Amino acid sequence: MIELYSRRGCSSCIAAEQILNSINKSYTKIYAEEDKSMDEIKDMFPLARSFPIIVVNDKFIGGIDELRSKILNEGQDFDKVFLVEEHEYK
Repeated sequence: MIELYSRRGCSSCIAAEQILNSINKSYTKIYAEEDKSMDEIKDMFPLARSFPIIVVNDKFIGGIDELRSKILNEGQDFDKVFLVEEHEYK
């Protein structure tokens, strides 16, 4: 399962959504300050410094830079890189 912690108007968040959509990956979008408070998000992901925050199978994998690097720049298969199970729910 992929979770995308996002903020409204965040261009990097939109880019992450576009990448995930382009490789046909379902994800759950969680809005900061709407679905979860900033304090909750900071407690959950103390190493995250910006949005988006991308979580795969309950594991923080990084943000847009990590996603771009592995999927777009290196052309790697998402499932192999991030170990996503086949049954994903949107």
